[in-house]
Amino acid sequence: MLRDPLEKSGGSFLFDHSLQNWSNVFMTKKCPRCEQELDVCNFTKSSHTKSGLSCYCKKCDRDRKNLPPRKWISRRDGLEWCKICEKNPRLPYHQYCHDCKMEYQRQTRATKWRERHPDWKARRKSNARAYATGLLQRGKIKRGPCEVCGKPSEHFHHLDYEDRTMNFQHLCRACHNEKEKEKRKIDKLAQASVSAV
Repeated sequence: MLRDPLEKSGGSFLFDHSLQNWSNVFMTKKCPRCEQELDVCNFTKSSHTKSGLSCYCKKCDRDRKNLPPRKWISRRDGLEWCKICEKNPRLPYHQYCHDCKMEYQRQTRATKWRERHPDWKARRKSNARAYATGLLQRGKIKRGPCEVCGKPSEHFHHLDYEDRTMNFQHLCRACHNEKEKEKRKIDKLAQASVSAV
């Protein structure tokens, strides 16, 4: 066996006379990043290089890709803990425990949905109105007299637009218009006070 005079890619090739070619048998290999001569077991396999080994050692390759080191190699070394609370064991297919995962999804899904739908406030109003109309059509509620003047009611005046809300008043058309005018006046005054500050 003869040592390769060129020492390609920082490694030590060995010439096999029986095969009459340069084999990929390495003794050591030099990492160009940390400039250390390391054993071949410190390099990952790569099909892109002639030697069949990665150019960088495992440590430098991990640092170069900014990958966190594996703290837990196997389950027998201990449980892997949730990244948020660090109290409960994490799910086998996720970085968080079940409670933290559900809370994270509740927060991010609502935020992302609002970013995708800038008219979400108007949609809340239409959903609340449609819910009240659906209750009336299914016979869950009945129209009562107007709560202001006592005439037969035609409209629902919503006091809030929460999901599946039943916080509304039975009003006739004229009384509903008056309520909406009062509401707009209050909103304008509130906006004016905020802008003045």
